[in-house]
Amino acid sequence: IVVDEWQPKKKEEPLPQTVVKVESISDTLAVVSGNFSMLSRKTIAGNGNIATFVNDTTLVGNLNAAVLEVRGAANSLDETLVLLRESKLLQRYYKRQSKH
Repeated sequence: IVVDEWQPKKKEEPLPQTVVKVESISDTLAVVSGNFSMLSRKTIAGNGNIATFVNDTTLVGNLNAAVLEVRGAANSLDETLVLLRESKLLQRYYKRQSKH
């Protein structure tokens, strides 16, 4: 025995409303397509922010160098904090903190 799943009946829209919605969607797609086309032309020509990110290898190199510097600074800070914790001057402070 096969039982079809019950589905509520969908209210059908009148044809004119459907046509208006399709035309609206079509107009929106035309605008989006035009914007994308303009953006593509600018990128290919080397103009605009996206072209800068895509074509400028100096920017990528600078970002990589900045990341390496931040990592180095973080490692240095970690080492400094370990040395401070082990120093005679701060040992009493850390002992008091560990008791609380």
